[in-house]
Amino acid sequence: MYSVNETFIGLTFAQNFSDRFSAGVTAKYVSDNLGDASGNAFAVDFGTNFHASLNNHPIKFSFVLANLGTDLSYSGNALNSETPREPLPGEDPVPSAPQPAELRTKGFPLPTTFKVGLAYDIVTGTANRLTFLADFNQPNNNKAGFSGGAEWMSKNLGGSAFGVALRGSYTYFPSNNLDPRPSRRP
Repeated sequence: MYSVNETFIGLTFAQNFSDRFSAGVTAKYVSDNLGDASGNAFAVDFGTNFHASLNNHPIKFSFVLANLGTDLSYSGNALNSETPREPLPGEDPVPSAPQPAELRTKGFPLPTTFKVGLAYDIVTGTANRLTFLADFNQPNNNKAGFSGGAEWMSKNLGGSAFGVALRGSYTYFPSNNLDPRPSRRP
């Protein structure tokens, strides 16, 4: 039995550059503890948001670049091991104490992702709104994916203060097509 603890601490700076455009950046420290092994990394997220009108209907466009940073590598007591001494071929085994060893790990990049999003209000009124949304994402460790959705919102139902919103979406994330069997070379 072991415990898992994943933490990140970030500092964000964001700025409205105009009434339609804003951007921000987050610097973060990532800590990952898996039992007695732990690793850490530093990363940066960057994003923008632009909104305007198209045919007198609101449209929003944004992009995000997330987890651009250092490799995450593990160390700790969980990587300590003992290796028995193997007898020489043709020799009788000799009793011996196992030799201390330490497993070495190779650092790997955080899952850096680039996302582009678009939202457009097809219907805009004082009490009703219909918005279509689309998102494209490209992680560095998988194939590209996308999502789309819609939201219909109505407020002040029957002259009251109540409202309702109905949402639906579809998301596609392809598999890596990884084969868990070891490769066989001729």
